[in-house]
Amino acid sequence: MEHPAEPNDSDKVPVWRLRCHREWCMKLPSAAIHRIEQWLFGAVGVKPTFLRAINLGPPVVVGRELLYGAETWRTRPQQGLKGRGKDGRFRTARAKEYPSALCRSMVVALLRGLRYRWKAEGAHNPVELLAEEAQWLTHMCAQSDILTRTDFLPDYQGT
Repeated sequence: MEHPAEPNDSDKVPVWRLRCHREWCMKLPSAAIHRIEQWLFGAVGVKPTFLRAINLGPPVVVGRELLYGAETWRTRPQQGLKGRGKDGRFRTARAKEYPSALCRSMVVALLRGLRYRWKAEGAHNPVELLAEEAQWLTHMCAQSDILTRTDFLPDYQGT
């Protein structure tokens, strides 16, 4: 899971501070939060971001790959992406896509984490779903498919 770094405004509650995240997600095996600076991967602006990894081995496995993927030769951008530009559009729209170096690093980190688990735990046969679980998954898949066919866009894509 990805989420921008927390705002300094304590009235705004990011998902990372929600009780379900703290007491459920972060209690899962090998749960870890990695803070990255997207500009180190080629983002057009400074966009600190949190990535949550779950069940991918010790945090160092994912963290090391994310660190290796950073392009430390880059210069930190000076231009902020807050607010609106002269054209009235949100400046954050320029940062909506992950830089390719970040995409590559996340894929490599995920594969390293899975390889770590496979070496440490081996492969297991999947547990067969109960009928209610299969029905729930089918419903959620259908709902997700509906979202991909709508005009629902993140807030920064509006004018």
